[in-house]
Formats: sequence, structure tokens, C-alpha cells
Amino acid sequence: MPLPHHHILVCINERPPENPKGSCKPRGSLDVYARLREAILHRGLKGRIAVNTTNCLKSCPFGATVAVWPEGAYYGGMTPDRADALIDSVQSGEVRRDWLIPEDEVGMY
Repeated sequence: MPLPHHHILVCINERPPENPKGSCKPRGSLDVYARLREAILHRGLKGRIAVNTTNCLKSCPFGATVAVWPEGAYYGGMTPDRADALIDSVQSGEVRRDWLIPEDEVGMY
């Protein structure tokens, strides 16, 4: 099996509802993960683009948060309906600037 050329990390962290930071799981990140996995399989990209869950990506107010490597792009407000467009951008090597979390906010929470 070929090594993946991209990794998509989907935050599934969950904090108590009263936590002011918020968290990604209650914002639908498991659905985002499932849709990305489905799209990767449907497109025949398994092994080329890896999709994994992760704990906190420290960009909590922007969740559901997804990080794409090697670009180092952190995307906020991800929803399942964005999955295909995200994979399109990964395949083309383009960063979706309209979904980016501001660089000075990444890792601050």
C-alpha cells in the first residue's frame, strides 16, 4: 500500500457543555469524519489520503476543526457537506482560504 501524501485530522474532543472553550464533537465532528472517510473510499483514495480522528487541535471556538498536512492548514466550522470540496482542495494542492482559522488563533485554546 502506498504511503499517504496527505493526512486529514478531525478533532473529536468533547468538553462539558458549560466549558466556555466549547469543543468539536458536539459541533458534529464525528459526522465530518464519517463523511470524509466515505468520500475517500468512494474516490478510491484510501492509502493516498489518510483521515484520522484526534483530540484537541487547540482551536476550540472554531470547531468542528480539521487540520490538513503537509499544508498545515487548520479549517474551522467544518460540516459534512464540505467534505467533497475539502478533498478536492487536497487533491489539487490548494488551501481553502475561506475556511482557514486565522493563523494567530491556531493553537491558542
